[in-house]
Amino acid sequence: MVEVMKVMGEDRSLELDGFMTSVADQMDATHETLSRWFTQIQTVFYKGFQRGQMPGFSQPGRLASFCNAAVTIMTHNLQSLCLLSVFSVTSSLCGAEPLLHDPASIALWAREPTSGGSRISGGLGDSSGCGGDGSSTGEGTTTDEGLGESVAEPEKPMVLKLHLLLTGKQVIFKPSFSEVKTSLLSLYDKMIELSLSVPRLETKLFAEWEGRQGNITPVVEEFVVDGLRKQVLKEISDSNVAPTHHSTHYQKYHALISGEAEEEVQEFMSGDHPFEAYVQKLTEFSLLRADILNSSQQVVELGPYEVHCEALVAALVSRVTNLRREMLLHLHRQYCATAETLCAELKEITERALSTPGDTLELMAHKSYMENVMENQLNTLETRVWRLHTQLQV
Repeated sequence: MVEVMKVMGEDRSLELDGFMTSVADQMDATHETLSRWFTQIQTVFYKGFQRGQMPGFSQPGRLASFCNAAVTIMTHNLQSLCLLSVFSVTSSLCGAEPLLHDPASIALWAREPTSGGSRISGGLGDSSGCGGDGSSTGEGTTTDEGLGESVAEPEKPMVLKLHLLLTGKQVIFKPSFSEVKTSLLSLYDKMIELSLSVPRLETKLFAEWEGRQGNITPVVEEFVVDGLRKQVLKEISDSNVAPTHHSTHYQKYHALISGEAEEEVQEFMSGDHPFEAYVQKLTEFSLLRADILNSSQQVVELGPYEVHCEALVAALVSRVTNLRREMLLHLHRQYCATAETLCAELKEITERALSTPGDTLELMAHKSYMENVMENQLNTLETRVWRLHTQLQV
């Protein structure tokens, strides 16, 4: 029903949604195969009925028993198909043999395949061949070979992609471990449901059939499936440890993740700090950005997961870049305001220096003003101009 290795194909890893979509496609294909299988069996029995090789309507008891015997064989085939499918899926999900305890399940899983290739397709081919001689017994044997050995043991476990994402003020996995667990465990119910989708032979063989109705009901023991679910659940739980531990690498960026860094920047910019303090902060942000890029693994394979951190790294870098840009803009506004103030003072001094006194009193005041500028303000003004020039070079 589900062959994980075919789902994986040539891909090293798959998204959970993509994996489940491919599984659904496989199960749809299996449903079509079961429909063809049923149709071929129906054709063989119909020919046998027309040739008098089966009890007729004049012998309803014998006819019902004959049909029940055929349904019993088909039930066994579907049961074997379903069990082998859940065994195979468990083996693929866990990367180990399924933990089986009852002798029947152990014997079924240990049975070697009798032919290569896809045994569902091979079985249907054999079914067509047997239909040619009209032998109902041959048809029954063929269905057992066609469906009972339809799933091969996988060669290696599957690998799913996990994405570390920054959402608001927390780092999360997408898909979440809960979503992974729910999706993978749902495969068992879907396979069992598919095995119950084949109608009883007599309900389709005879339009006027008034006996037992409904679908074939292969018995898949609940304790067997529960044991396999628990095995997969334990594997998922154990496998979640490594990605969870890997996510702790980003705890050193807690201030960025939680928003504390943004609050600190706002508080810093609201205070009165020298230019050198801004340079130090901006340098810290540059070093932090480099550390995020250099110390973070973009993709790391951890057990059955391929953890992708590109989005998280990009989000952290973006936050650092935005904080640094915000601080630079604030510093730029401060620089422009300081430069405008200094230019206004220099303009006033220049205009006073170039003005012509109207009389002796104005001349004396002009002389006193210029002496004060030369003796008390010039050095300070030069220092302020040089400081602005130096800041511009940083």
